[in-house]
Amino acid sequence: MDRQVALLRLARRLAAAAADKDWDTLGRVDRELAAALPQLAAHGAWSSAEQRALDELQRAHAAARADCARETADTGRRLGQMRESKEGWMAYAMNEEWQGSRT
Repeated sequence: MDRQVALLRLARRLAAAAADKDWDTLGRVDRELAAALPQLAAHGAWSSAEQRALDELQRAHAAARADCARETADTGRRLGQMRESKEGWMAYAMNEEWQGSRT
């Protein structure tokens, strides 16, 4: 397979998975990328077109990493908010249970 095509295909798949927040696919493509790059690089120096495709892949990978970091931070904030509200939820649930047992 043409190295330029392979690099561009990986870049598109990374970008699409990140845009869709499809973390399973993103992880799978990232693992494919890790396996494919050494094999592609083993074929010698990159042509200028291949280097541009590699640059695009690097940009897509950096953007996907930033998306993952942002999502991780958002999830951490949501978990923190849930932790802070835990006592209120438990009190509400206990009150509902108590009210249900009175009828």
